[in-house]
Parts: sequence; C-alpha cells; structure tokens
Amino acid sequence: MPKGFHVSDMVRLCGVLEDTGKVAYTKSEILSDEESTNIESGKIVAAIGLDLMERISLKIDDGLSMTSIEFADILTELFKVDRVSVFIISHSCLK
Repeated sequence: MPKGFHVSDMVRLCGVLEDTGKVAYTKSEILSDEESTNIESGKIVAAIGLDLMERISLKIDDGLSMTSIEFADILTELFKVDRVSVFIISHSCLK
C-alpha cells in the first residue's frame, strides 16, 4: 500500500471461476474471517475503498477506475471547491 493510503471499510470480491459469485462488504472490518474465507475460496478483490491521510476517500476497482471521490471538509473549505469543480478536477487528473 502506498504511503498515506489506508483501506477503508468497503470491499467487493468476485469469483474468478464460473458460479463462484460476488460479495460486497461495507461498514465491516476488512479481512475479517468471512472475507478471508471468501478470498481463500478463490474470490479476488474487484473493488476496494481507500482513504488518503483522512483527507480524500475513494473507491478503486480492478480496472483502476476511481469512483466515489470525496474530499474532507477541511479541503473543500480551504480551497472553496464546489461539487462541479471536484468533478472537473478528479476527471482531469485521470487523463
């Protein structure tokens, strides 16, 4: 994990074999016994929530798409960023 990033409380697991299904966990302890069992049974992480120094939170999936990008209040107040600006900034960073 890169410095400053922490896993948040969201993970989505998908099976790589046919009929192994999908499972999503929110508001749970990451790598709980149940999640570990699903990973051991062949599921892989398809999406995970990340926090950057408690200032920016986002979800990233197995295609490296970032969604649900949220900035901490202190950042939005500091830079007086509105939702449209956040959208423009987050999408311009991906190009």
